[in-house]
Amino acid sequence: MKKISIILLMLLGLNLHGQIDAGKLMFGGNISYSRSTGESEFTSGGTTITSENPTSSSFNLVPQLGFMLNSSLAVGVNLGYSRYSYKYLSGFAGEDRKYYQKTGLFVFSPYARTYKRTGEKAFAFTEIGFPLSFGARNSNNWKYDDNLDVVEVEANPVKLSSIGVNLNLGFNYFINDKCALEAKWMAISYGINKEKVESNDYTSIDKDKYFYAGLNTTSLSLGLRIFF
Repeated sequence: MKKISIILLMLLGLNLHGQIDAGKLMFGGNISYSRSTGESEFTSGGTTITSENPTSSSFNLVPQLGFMLNSSLAVGVNLGYSRYSYKYLSGFAGEDRKYYQKTGLFVFSPYARTYKRTGEKAFAFTEIGFPLSFGARNSNNWKYDDNLDVVEVEANPVKLSSIGVNLNLGFNYFINDKCALEAKWMAISYGINKEKVESNDYTSIDKDKYFYAGLNTTSLSLGLRIFF
């Protein structure tokens, strides 16, 4: 029985050492949905007025697929879609009007990752990525028409785009033959966000540059990566 156990442990160890060999595919990513809504009450002189708070919702679906070129280098891509909406009431011409904003973004982010074994089941990695996104933000407005009636109109759509570069440090810990926990503890990113509005009368372009550097060793967020 002892010999059998030793042989099984040896086989398991060999398998763990081959978990990120050349030709392996790895799959990860994220999917999320959130929604926020509510109402407010104001009471004065025995009269209570109830009003709606702004309502917002978001949805993200960004799968990640990678390919091991060898036992220490992987390349891959994040490809997905993100949507955000925001609605609220506001007074116009003495009446409450509904306003909204809807933003949709397509995400494309190629990356390269290098691995270094740090334990029997643990691998540290350094990842560099080049996130790209593009989409549009649509909204409405209210105005007086030629007959002085208040009408709802579509605002000019805002074309959105973003390009950047990210550097992440993290680790994978294999819990079985195909699944590994993943955490990133350091991130550095730089990029440019662009907003463009076009109409018959004008064209407006806004560009914002961003930079972020963060180190987190006390409250890591764990993910799951699958190798096959």
